[in-house]
Amino acid sequence: MEKILVQFDTDSFDKWLTVFKDNSEVQKTAGLKSYQVYKCFNDPNSVLLLLDWENQEKAKAFMDSQTLRDQQKKAGVISKPESYLVKAI
Repeated sequence: MEKILVQFDTDSFDKWLTVFKDNSEVQKTAGLKSYQVYKCFNDPNSVLLLLDWENQEKAKAFMDSQTLRDQQKKAGVISKPESYLVKAI
């Protein structure tokens, strides 16, 4: 499994979270196995995700997809997401 850490800002954390959860079947079909959502204390509309993917290819395909861009727009993502492939040490 591949872990990807993603950070971005939204215009409303609650709106973003609703859209994110509403799209869980699309995400599972794309290869997302599990996730953790974090909210920053000093900026409540800043989101940090730790995503577990089946493999790096499926993760990259979804991260580059029009489907994700459409979800982000609907969810109110207002910054370019920064993503990092990470592993636990």
